Amino acid sequence: MSINQKSSNFYQLDSQILKQIEEIPYLGVTLPEDLKFSPYIRNSTKNAKSTLGFLKRNLKHCPKSCKKTAYLAHVRSTLEYSAVVWDPHLLKDIDQL
Repeated sequence: MSINQKSSNFYQLDSQILKQIEEIPYLGVTLPEDLKFSPYIRNSTKNAKSTLGFLKRNLKHCPKSCKKTAYLAHVRSTLEYSAVVWDPHLLKDIDQL
């Protein structure tokens, strides 16, 4: 993967041209070639909403402190994971989070 505006770069290894890819997963974050993280944010919020629904269904009779701990551990940590890398600057991404 080449992160630049020119997409005509070819890389070789032992005289064999390497296949060009558009995105690569790295430490749980999908790094796209164009560095637009909207798909990653959309996927993270989808997973967080799913987890939140699971916690709501299964912890409805638990004390508030237990619910808060579960939320911070499972939902918020999903949304904040590697936020330094994909820090949203588009209003639609901020609203989605």
